[in-house]
Amino acid sequence: MVWQRQQQSFMLKDKEIRFSFLYPKGWVVIAHPDGYLVHVQNIPPFDHPADVPGGLSEGFVKISFMLDPKANPEALQGEEVSINGIPWKQTIESGGMAGDRSITLETVRDGMVFRIHAYITGTGGEGPLFESHLATLTQMIHSLAFEPAAPLERPPDAPLLAAHKGGR
Repeated sequence: MVWQRQQQSFMLKDKEIRFSFLYPKGWVVIAHPDGYLVHVQNIPPFDHPADVPGGLSEGFVKISFMLDPKANPEALQGEEVSINGIPWKQTIESGGMAGDRSITLETVRDGMVFRIHAYITGTGGEGPLFESHLATLTQMIHSLAFEPAAPLERPPDAPLLAAHKGGR
């Protein structure tokens, strides 16, 4: 399998949180306009799953990397795990609404909750296709690397001349 590196950053009021991860060549990367979410999936995106003939394709995989500025960093739940020296809270679900396997990892990065949510559907939760996709997800998660946060000189939404206005 050939892998590509995705470099991504999320802009906050006072800093830029930068990270990168590997994903399989041929998979689709979708960065959302809100700037706090990027999806990687093994099939092209679609807007209405109910309209897809036959439903989701066999072995659909999607992994989302997101920053949640509204989440409480002290309220993370799940089993404590360490991946590449980073402490995470991990929750794993199977079947039902989670699909064949759903994995959520949360950690606190620069005071914000950084979340990875991944799921596999359409494999029945067993067999070579499921195991192959599970190994791919694991490798993607293990490839995640954070760079030091970069402080911003001015908030991105500040007017350019704000510092020059005032009581003179």
